Amino acid sequence: MSARSPSVKPREPQLTIAVSKVERYFPKGFSSEQMESTILKLLENYYRKRQDYER
Repeated sequence: MSARSPSVKPREPQLTIAVSKVERYFPKGFSSEQMESTILKLLENYYRKRQDYER
C-alpha cells in the first residue's frame, strides 16, 4: 500500500492576544482589525531595524 496524503491541510499555529492587554496603546474606538494592522506594521519595522543592526 502507498501512503496517502492527508485530505485536510494542517492548520497554522495561532497566536491570540487579548484586546484588553493592548487596547491602552491605541486610540479609543480602534477596531480589532485596526489594532492587528498596526501591530503587524510595527513588527515589520522592528524586524527590518533588527536586520540592519545585525549586518
